[in-house]
Amino acid sequence: MNNREVLAENISKRFVAAISGIDKSQIIEYNPEDRIYVGKLSPQNKEADFSSSVLIKQIGVDFRIPAADIDTAVLHIYPQGNFFFRVIPTLSQQQEYFLKDFNIVFKKVYKSFEELVEAYSAGAFTSEMKKHKVQLLPVYEKIAIDRNDIYFTVNVKEFYDPNYASGSISGGSEFYRQIHADVNALSQELSNRDDVIPCKFRDKLVIENLLSEEAWKKYITKQESREETRMFTAFNYSLAVEFKGIDDYIAITISLSNETNWEDETQDKGQAKAKNDKYRISTLFNSGIKVSCKGTKFLPIELDYFADDYKYDKNVYGLGNNCNVEYDEKNCIIQTTHVPQFIQYRLKTRDDLAVSFDDLIRQPIEALNKIYADMHKELSTWYTDLVAGKNPSNGTELTAAGKIQFEKEIEGFRTEIKRFKTGVELIAKYNIIRDAFCYMNQTFKMSAKGYSTWRLFQIVFIVSLILDIVANEPDLMLDDELIQKAKTDDVDILYFPTGGGKTEAFLGIMVFNLFFDRLRGKAQGVTAILKYPLRLLSVQQVQRVSNILASAEVIRRRANLFGDQFALGYFVGEHSTPNSINKEDAKTYLDMSQDELDEKYKLLDVCPYCKQLSVYVVYDSVKNSLIHKCDNVDCKSGGIIPLYMVDDDVYRFLPPVIISTVDKMTAIGFNSRYHNILCGAEFKCPKHGYTDKLKCLVDGCDCDTSEYERVQMKDPAPSLLIQDELHLIKESLGTYDAHYETLIDYFIKSLSGSKRGIKAIGATATISAYEEQAKHLYWKNAIRFPAASPYLDHNFYSKIDKNDICRIILGYAPFGKAIVNSVAYSLQYLKRVVWDLYVNPKQILSFDGIQLEGTETEKIEEAKKLLDEYWIILEYNNVKMESNRVLQGLEDPINTELVIEGIQPLVAKKMTGDDTFQEVRSILSQIEHAPSAIDGIDFNMIAATSMISHGVDADRFNLMVFYGIPGNTAEYIQAYSRVGRKHTGIVIDIIRPSREKDRSYLKNFNKFHEYKDILVDAVSINRWATKAVEITLPGVISSLLLNYYLYEFKYTDTVRDISKFADLHNAVISGKLSEEELKMHAYNIYKCSDSDSSVGKIYKQIIDLKIHELFEELKTASFESKTYLTEVLDKCKFHVMNSLRDTDRQVIVELR
Repeated sequence: MNNREVLAENISKRFVAAISGIDKSQIIEYNPEDRIYVGKLSPQNKEADFSSSVLIKQIGVDFRIPAADIDTAVLHIYPQGNFFFRVIPTLSQQQEYFLKDFNIVFKKVYKSFEELVEAYSAGAFTSEMKKHKVQLLPVYEKIAIDRNDIYFTVNVKEFYDPNYASGSISGGSEFYRQIHADVNALSQELSNRDDVIPCKFRDKLVIENLLSEEAWKKYITKQESREETRMFTAFNYSLAVEFKGIDDYIAITISLSNETNWEDETQDKGQAKAKNDKYRISTLFNSGIKVSCKGTKFLPIELDYFADDYKYDKNVYGLGNNCNVEYDEKNCIIQTTHVPQFIQYRLKTRDDLAVSFDDLIRQPIEALNKIYADMHKELSTWYTDLVAGKNPSNGTELTAAGKIQFEKEIEGFRTEIKRFKTGVELIAKYNIIRDAFCYMNQTFKMSAKGYSTWRLFQIVFIVSLILDIVANEPDLMLDDELIQKAKTDDVDILYFPTGGGKTEAFLGIMVFNLFFDRLRGKAQGVTAILKYPLRLLSVQQVQRVSNILASAEVIRRRANLFGDQFALGYFVGEHSTPNSINKEDAKTYLDMSQDELDEKYKLLDVCPYCKQLSVYVVYDSVKNSLIHKCDNVDCKSGGIIPLYMVDDDVYRFLPPVIISTVDKMTAIGFNSRYHNILCGAEFKCPKHGYTDKLKCLVDGCDCDTSEYERVQMKDPAPSLLIQDELHLIKESLGTYDAHYETLIDYFIKSLSGSKRGIKAIGATATISAYEEQAKHLYWKNAIRFPAASPYLDHNFYSKIDKNDICRIILGYAPFGKAIVNSVAYSLQYLKRVVWDLYVNPKQILSFDGIQLEGTETEKIEEAKKLLDEYWIILEYNNVKMESNRVLQGLEDPINTELVIEGIQPLVAKKMTGDDTFQEVRSILSQIEHAPSAIDGIDFNMIAATSMISHGVDADRFNLMVFYGIPGNTAEYIQAYSRVGRKHTGIVIDIIRPSREKDRSYLKNFNKFHEYKDILVDAVSINRWATKAVEITLPGVISSLLLNYYLYEFKYTDTVRDISKFADLHNAVISGKLSEEELKMHAYNIYKCSDSDSSVGKIYKQIIDLKIHELFEELKTASFESKTYLTEVLDKCKFHVMNSLRDTDRQVIVELR
């Protein structure tokens, strides 16, 4: 184990000890009910109340033994748990309590009780101080029911009746007499102690009661003498055992219950603080059952409710009720646990087959052919295992279904190998492809930090897609047979766990495409669009993509490749960046200070060229643009970083790469400038960039049209579309996006003049039913990469490293406590554990396995540095309201108690849907660039919602607490993948006991995490949703009018500007705009025809009806001549979407 694994393991152990109370022999001042959160069995006769806590009286375990062993089977049952009872505090404990309370009340800072007494004796007390009273300090100790490792023996044949195939243990049996004897012994042991509090102490204490041992005893004697009754704790527990014969096994259920009476002896006797100052606690804490067997064995229980996949072991040896169960096969023991733990080992790529950038630059064919040969060796191994007919995971016989699945996995890998080999042959045969490939490798070599090779899956993925990228280039003169092999019209689904390197893989094919475009003669226009479902997901990608593009631009210049520079467009909408800059905006920017501009608009902290923290934002009044600049005079950027963040800048400068959100696609329906992205432009203004209109795109431009450069763009349409976090494109968002995806695809293929089409790539770390999702979303077939492997612990590209712990995942259900309190106190306990190690770092040096070098002082400093990776706690909430509740609870009592103890309080930042783009970017920037998380960041906790589950990558996220399990498995996997990316992470799942589904996670904790990948829910998406066409059709038609017909008619009088009503009306009346032609476009976009299914026919009928109604409206409508197209359509009840989430009109409700 490495040092961080050792540290993480010890942090998790200490946290579990804290929440279960096993780290304390005494609990002082606080009620154990409020300080222990797991394994609590509530007592008898508790009336139902309205609290949000869920109380349980018992836990149980189910297991099986062979029916044939009935005569020899013997069970040893070990009950476990702690009862807490109240004891009289020692004089010194009561003195400390008095001192603390006195200092708080009177705002004093007496350091010891002796110093307080000196002030009292010297007459420094006021009369109020002299009268100051405190209650008796609550001190609780515990007694374990398993203190003597007692067990109860069950001979199965005595209680199981084969005739009835059932059995149980009756109340009058020797089994229960032994339990009663143990309960009585427990009570006797307590009654023999002289420190157990015998009665209620009614009087509060003043300082005179604490001045000496004699005064203290006098106070105690007085309290005891005035009470006629004595309180002696009467704790009680019991066990139940039931048997049921089924086929060839006996199912056995053992339960442990708390039989202690609920009532507190002090109730109705004037107790002032009944909740926190109880004289008896009736709850059984840290409850458990251990079962060992003799003369028999535990049989496996098959979990038939998990998905059928031959690779997974569906067997367990015990099932818990209100708990989890662990099985010790070596000692034949079943043990319940309330805090199950799953160790997730790190998935690592195969370094033994890694290929260096240098080899791929100098000798690409030789290096790639070695990979090809190794792929064939791997395939041969798969074949051998299939022929053997054995399950590779456990050696059992393959079922018929298992063989079919195995064969499909082999076929998938075989296809992968063929595609890779084709890519290698193209690199070998065509210089232009080889040059683009070498430039790509030079780019990543220059950009790489701390590594010199591709991960194996990355280079195979890139090479496999080369044919799809180049197939439609006529100058290559590829054979028709080879072109037919291209999968350009299929969607490649890049599936790899979070943190595995998916981004570099698709950036690799993107950079190849960029260089290939330049080499084949495409000098301007967009090459690739990277789309993200949410704005937050694009935040960190701006820096990553900028870094790669900067290296690529340096290589481009060095190679003297003509064309526009490799720039990036950030195209996400007005909530993050401006859509345009008008005169008022320009004035505002000129009036803003540098700090204000940077705070609001800066997207990069580090210059992608010189890697310095030297970036700032300025407004360029000549270009009418917000520009990122670098103040490093030696920077290769030349001072201006090619990053366009205003929508209009993207339209008029056409950066080769655009980062966008899915929502932004709807801009094609209301902004005619979108045309430039898909179709390029005919002219270029010397100041303001490209335009395909007969005027500059910047209002008030003083350039004469005669100064415009005439440009001829080769295939200006983008040829690569990358959709990251593909699994998030679902439900209504997915349905509407599906219509816009096929709109863009149709536009590029049929209306842009491009001859290439567009290659789509989807990337995700959680995948299920991907073929169906791709079909609905893109109307294309899907290919998964890498293909599924028949082995659980490895495939050709990667393997699970059992010597490297990625995450320690813990879970518990806080029965008997409100979950919000459990979350808040779990955060406090976690903070306390880490803080204790920070102020006492020598503890870390004592951990087994810690290896630090240097002097003692140097080792201590290194130990503290290790804690830097475990300083920030990431707290996940399913909804924003829960986040707010947790933050409210932190101030008091959580932070109040921490401050009193001298511990740094929890200082939280929020990352929810309410937080702005720049706020989120600022938080992530601090985490990433601060020299130390301990000293360099002004917060130590982040309260987040699902927005953090994707695209938020920080090596300093290694502690995470879940407020309930997320609603679906994909979201849970994505969320917990924020931690443990580089160092061992700790994940704490606080399971909602009030939800049956959540409790099932407790019951099946380890199997759930083993099975996680095949438990991912299928993405819910239906492109044929009944009403969806009515919502998206206006945007589709508007897109055709604004971004196709407007430009077709730009040289035609009376209809040259159909973005305005007058010319639109003329186009309809004159027949230049054909109703039937628009319908044909719509049929092709929506993929519907007469031969379609009934749903497709319905879509076609709706399209016919809606377009006909629109034309009839436009023929008779009367609007101002310059009314904009979308306003006209809106008034014709043909509303164009402004966003894919723009499905309903907003209703404003005001309180007056």
